[in-house]
Amino acid sequence: MSKHKRKALGKGLDALIPVNDLSGEHVALIDVGIIDPNPYQPRSFIDDTDLISLIDSIKEKGVIEPIIVRDKPGNRFEVVCGERRLEASKRAGIEKIPAVVKDLSDREALELAIVENVQRESLNPIDEARGYKRLMDEFGETQDEIARTIGKSRAAITNSMRLLKLPQVIQEMLIKGDLKEGHARIILRLDSDKDKLALARKVKNNGITVRQLEKMIKPKYPQKQSKTIESPFIKDIEIQLSRHLGTKVRINKRGKAGNIKIEFYSDEDFSRIIELIKNFEDKEV
Repeated sequence: MSKHKRKALGKGLDALIPVNDLSGEHVALIDVGIIDPNPYQPRSFIDDTDLISLIDSIKEKGVIEPIIVRDKPGNRFEVVCGERRLEASKRAGIEKIPAVVKDLSDREALELAIVENVQRESLNPIDEARGYKRLMDEFGETQDEIARTIGKSRAAITNSMRLLKLPQVIQEMLIKGDLKEGHARIILRLDSDKDKLALARKVKNNGITVRQLEKMIKPKYPQKQSKTIESPFIKDIEIQLSRHLGTKVRINKRGKAGNIKIEFYSDEDFSRIIELIKNFEDKEV
């Protein structure tokens, strides 16, 4: 193996991960050429700008976190989590990638892909909602079951799926990042699709923030008082924090007080999040 390849895999990684015995559940280095796309992948759009940054990172530091794959017939594999890392590795010229091989059903593959994308890679709101709908339509899951699996409230699942009621053009704006989820939640209050589309285009063309839109719309279309409706502004902040920290962030605001919940999944994850917060503070000082 050349020095370039060893660097691309991460320092010492090829000595720690077995390259044989590609059956069962374990971690292995797998040729990127025998890993196929996931038909249950909820992500429909990959931002090229973000992908370029990931390619540069992989060239410099390698693939730090293994992707997750499952076995396929013919000694091939199917990516379940880590589609962006796999695509970036291919473009970076990496021949082998560290992967956790799991035995998963179609339903489990979809659930895991949604969880991983929502918590780690900031799945756009429409793909997230479509993933929930697919769990219901194809696998008969209820919103309560999805909420337990994903680790969100039932209200969050309900509000997410409401976005699928928006006109297709507005959904595409959300997928491409031209609108934020907070904008969409406010736009949903309007009655006609024509008015919704006109407002969405106004937001996009004028760079209207979620808070500004709320002030514009509130007098004519006040937010309904319901336990299932979350503040678009708070939701927008949650999304921004989740993207910055690479994990799920929940804000519970009651009047002028409240708390912020940041999830971590290992000691390493905890340390990573603390460093991100400290670095952010250093930049602000």
